[in-house]
Amino acid sequence: MIRLTATLCTVFPKIKCDYPRNASGALITQKLPDPDYDRYQGVLGHYHVQTNKTDPGPAFQWNKVIDGARALMTK
Repeated sequence: MIRLTATLCTVFPKIKCDYPRNASGALITQKLPDPDYDRYQGVLGHYHVQTNKTDPGPAFQWNKVIDGARALMTK
């Protein structure tokens, strides 16, 4: 997942290597409001897009994936 994320963020530079965060910097784990979704340009989970899916789920390590992808992108 780390390599895939790094590749997608490199090949598609409009995809920022980050995930949706609230004002405190914590992961948002629900559907983004339409205006936020429309302007967001990072990596998303299904639960950021629609309300009937909960994946990738609470055990997904967003920081590990994003930090690992960023590290690969700087090499």
